[in-house]
Amino acid sequence: MAHVSAKHYDPVATSKILTELIRKEEAKMRLSQSFSVPDPRRLVLLPAKPNATTPAAQPTEQQLAAAESMLSTLAGIKHAHQVPTEVYQLPVTSNMEYGFFAASVPELRDEPMFLHYNSHSDVTLFASSYVQLKGRSPFARDGGAGGAAAAAGRK
Repeated sequence: MAHVSAKHYDPVATSKILTELIRKEEAKMRLSQSFSVPDPRRLVLLPAKPNATTPAAQPTEQQLAAAESMLSTLAGIKHAHQVPTEVYQLPVTSNMEYGFFAASVPELRDEPMFLHYNSHSDVTLFASSYVQLKGRSPFARDGGAGGAAAAAGRK
């Protein structure tokens, strides 16, 4: 659409143009009422969902044992209880490198470079002492200043 200045903008004309365009579009649109597949033999059918189950089928103990043994050989579930440093000698992926050698790093809790104590401002100190004395926050509304209680009284 071309740029139109605010002086020459006519919303009624714009609305008429849009309704005319919509009418023309609806007149041209025709849905196909008869649908048929040209060659049903070439139609691609979707298989059943792989997670679909039949609740009535109960496997036997032998089937369960065979399934569990196959699963343990195929998947890496045999190492599920171990941490990656016990399974692998070196990190396998780049993300594994971040904590892989953490056991060999000494504890640095008492290092002054890493000690950053929390400092409090006057407002937070006042608020914590106010809560200890009064049992409620100084920033909470009383009900007389406004809020739901005042809105209910206005109606």
